[in-house]
Amino acid sequence: MQLVFFLIGIFGVQSPLEPLKNHNAVFWTRALDAPQEELKLNALRRLSDIKPPEAIPAIARQFESSSPRLRYQIAWTLGRIPHERSFQALSKQLEREEDSFVRGEINRSLRLLREIFERQIDESQIELESEEYREE
Repeated sequence: MQLVFFLIGIFGVQSPLEPLKNHNAVFWTRALDAPQEELKLNALRRLSDIKPPEAIPAIARQFESSSPRLRYQIAWTLGRIPHERSFQALSKQLEREEDSFVRGEINRSLRLLREIFERQIDESQIELESEEYREE
């Protein structure tokens, strides 16, 4: 019940079920401020589906948590949002992360982002070559 009042207070909704229907990035980013770890974990999973670059700073701030489980999920989520800020946040956390389990996920997420970035570069080069070929 406490969770319902928290959500109503943050989102100003009349029905406690209303915010649960809302799957947009703003809702899930605000849910990161909830005191319950389970709600934060759920928000991170949803944000990894939506992939909003504007949520990266709010996600990265959660690295301050003392929970390795939460930090692991943060690393996993950032690894699924292909953006330079995700890469920077993960690199910064890798320097200070002490938990080996979390460090492992940070490294996996950094590798995933590198692969995505390399693929995007390759696709851009193919498009450029294709355009040059059509001009000839």
